Amino acid sequence: MTNRIILVTMLAASAVFAQPGMGPGRNYDASKEQTVTGKVTSIQRVAHGGRSEGIHLSLQTAGGQVVVLLGPSHFIEKSNLKIKEGDEITVTGARQDAMLIAREVKKGSEVLQLRTAAGVPLWGRGQRN
Repeated sequence: MTNRIILVTMLAASAVFAQPGMGPGRNYDASKEQTVTGKVTSIQRVAHGGRSEGIHLSLQTAGGQVVVLLGPSHFIEKSNLKIKEGDEITVTGARQDAMLIAREVKKGSEVLQLRTAAGVPLWGRGQRN
């Protein structure tokens, strides 16, 4: 049952990303921000309708499974922070339905900054990485 919920959530996330000019990041609501800690149980590459693939994680927390949307693969992969299944991470991000849109990921003393405090993606136009 848990796998079905995760699959449905990830399909919904990919449908949102597939819309031109649309994506969960456009709807980042800092008032819904929360921080969760857990173990990475899976990592998925999700097609975004002709654009780059996105990286999504399944995170097992004390409160249950959480689907975390990190960002485009080209941005995540050039980061110094490497995440793999089994890693314990802390994610700060905004809830959107059953997903958590990540703003920051911490693994030990390493930090991957994905968005500004207002939720603006760091990989967007005019942004320097």
